[in-house]
Amino acid sequence: MEPEPLIYREEVTAILGVLADLNVHVRRISQCARRSSMAKKGWKKETPEERAQWQKNHDRLQRVLERRLAQEGVTKEEALRRLRADE
Repeated sequence: MEPEPLIYREEVTAILGVLADLNVHVRRISQCARRSSMAKKGWKKETPEERAQWQKNHDRLQRVLERRLAQEGVTKEEALRRLRADE
């Protein structure tokens, strides 16, 4: 009787199945890490138009924040210090 071809052995097919599952998990983790690192840098958008829109929105939010802090009579540094103290 001829030995079974290597590719059909139970151990090999089990290993190939595990490798396929690991590949899926690694891709998901990689995508998540990429999005997370891009978000930390503030560069989530990829096209110049999307980046310009992101920057426009960011600038608007900064102006709103500055107005609110001025209404409260608090500097940005003081607000950040208070937030860090709460952590």
